[in-house]
Amino acid sequence: MTEVYTILREFPIFGYAKNTPESLDEPTINAQFVGVASAIAFDANNQPKLTRQHERQLKAIEHAIREQFEDELMDLGGDNLQANLTIIGDLLAAFKHRLESDLLIQDQLDLESLTISGEWLTYWQADAPLPRAKAFQQDVLPNDF
Repeated sequence: MTEVYTILREFPIFGYAKNTPESLDEPTINAQFVGVASAIAFDANNQPKLTRQHERQLKAIEHAIREQFEDELMDLGGDNLQANLTIIGDLLAAFKHRLESDLLIQDQLDLESLTISGEWLTYWQADAPLPRAKAFQQDVLPNDF
């Protein structure tokens, strides 16, 4: 029987920003691939990884998904919970579809799971009276010192 290997990859939704504060847990899609030796490579520590060709394809998919959803992600975080969840669901579905159509190889490289991690802003109500009062207090706070 052929040995099957596992490869874990992260897809930061907003890219690999170097200026991101460490306390911010950016939204990420985590992909777990499984594959056989003919479809994967091994690093210097003999750990499985995607081949260079597959790595380039995955980067192209990530870039295309970021571009496709750029406007929607910029609007994410209003007070319409259903719309925000729809954007996140559409992004995940598009990413999975692109992986299936452009990267995976039948009986050689497959997608085992997709999970999400990080802070996905699903609801933000800034216009209600109490959130506005809080924002006002934060704006005038530095003047008190």
